[in-house]
Amino acid sequence: MPDMRFAPAPVLLEQKLSGGLNQTSVRGHNERLILDLLRREGTLSRLEIGKYTGLSAQTISVLVRALLKDGLLLEGETSKGRVGPPTTPFSLNPDGAFALGIYAGVRVIDACLLDFQGTLRETHRRHLQKDVDVATQVEELARQLLAGTSAARRNRCLGIGLGVNKAHWSAAAGGDDRGWHPASGMDKVEDQMTSSTGLPCYILEDATSAATGHVLYGDRATGSSFLYCHVGAQTRIRVVLGGQAQVGHNEALATLPGLTALEERLTAAGHSGVDVWMGNSIPVEAHETFENWAQDLAKQVTSVSRGLLAFLDVPRFVLVTSLAEQDAHEVAEAVSSAHQSQALDVHAFTGHNAQWAKATGAAACVLSDRFTPGWNEGSAA
Repeated sequence: MPDMRFAPAPVLLEQKLSGGLNQTSVRGHNERLILDLLRREGTLSRLEIGKYTGLSAQTISVLVRALLKDGLLLEGETSKGRVGPPTTPFSLNPDGAFALGIYAGVRVIDACLLDFQGTLRETHRRHLQKDVDVATQVEELARQLLAGTSAARRNRCLGIGLGVNKAHWSAAAGGDDRGWHPASGMDKVEDQMTSSTGLPCYILEDATSAATGHVLYGDRATGSSFLYCHVGAQTRIRVVLGGQAQVGHNEALATLPGLTALEERLTAAGHSGVDVWMGNSIPVEAHETFENWAQDLAKQVTSVSRGLLAFLDVPRFVLVTSLAEQDAHEVAEAVSSAHQSQALDVHAFTGHNAQWAKATGAAACVLSDRFTPGWNEGSAA
């Protein structure tokens, strides 16, 4: 598995899958091709797989048989049509593989167990303790989640994706008020997690991996090119083109105030800011403060996206945040309205697993590194 630290995800083949080859030496590639196709399409017969990939019927039969034996596919009930031979549908086995995703943020640590179909099976969220090393807290949460799941799931867990904001790691060199310990270097965390859990651990740039998670498992109506906005402690915007999240050299230009600013406003108005981080609904008495913050944020987001939209035709804007679902929808509506007030035809909506987007994205990258064409061809057997 390659070093994925803070690197943009490789291009995901969302628009058109590359054609398959029949040589024995590329069997791993062809297996990935079939798995990725079923991830996108859901259920297909051997004939349909052949139409999409160009693989021969014999090659498909061999590969499907092997994937069934490995527990990665499910075989549906054979049906007979009026014409032609009977067809058997195949789909990904949701229990065929799992990955653990963890997001270590400014105020909270999120953890999730993601199955092979991109469904969240388990989630955990806890407050970050300022007086305890972050690496220790991440390790404890990972062990807690793994201990609480079944042995069958643990045995099929491929690894741990840890999503972090690289600015936090940079700050850790001098210590800061978030509990980041100077000794918590990336190598130490990876080694510590692997030793503690028995699973390989990979550190990922959080916003980029979250956007990648939406490409892999989000609403297909989004397409492969869109604007992606994560409202966390800060609000960070990514441009996704052709299934790849773009990361520029001046990320600060696309980084805006986020939930920390909302917490400060709520506190100043005499309300509690805890709900901001834990996914609870904003209280009715604090809603005016919340609405004002959402409208201000929407204007700032629109100011950034306006420059991007001058060169890019990406009418969809995916927004994710740890806020409660209804509150997240209100932020998305405010972003849509702000764009429309500037005569920009952009529709914002909440994304896949919005409350758990960064943990989900980290887990999705681990699964895709193993099963998506173009990620790490050498690891597929």
